[in-house]
Amino acid sequence: NVFLDIKEREFFLKNLDKILKNYPETTVIFISQRVEDILPDFDKGMILKDGEIMFSGTKNEVLTEQNLKEVFGINIKLITIPYYDEPKITYEYIMNAAGY
Repeated sequence: NVFLDIKEREFFLKNLDKILKNYPETTVIFISQRVEDILPDFDKGMILKDGEIMFSGTKNEVLTEQNLKEVFGINIKLITIPYYDEPKITYEYIMNAAGY
């Protein structure tokens, strides 16, 4: 979904969310570099770095500020926001004194 504009990305994510809610037995392999694309119904995940699995497990085990900092080398604050009828995770980048 990296090549979708904002409107089409939201359309895609909302329809994928509907599929997951209507067919919970469906297995979806979703690859994204965007934390904000992770839907509430995703229950497992992994974080890769240089082709190696750094973290793997439940969404709550994997998607932590510490894990993201370790992999990407930047401070990130995870934020839960409303997404239609469920919470969704996004982030805020926290710059250090050097501007990174």
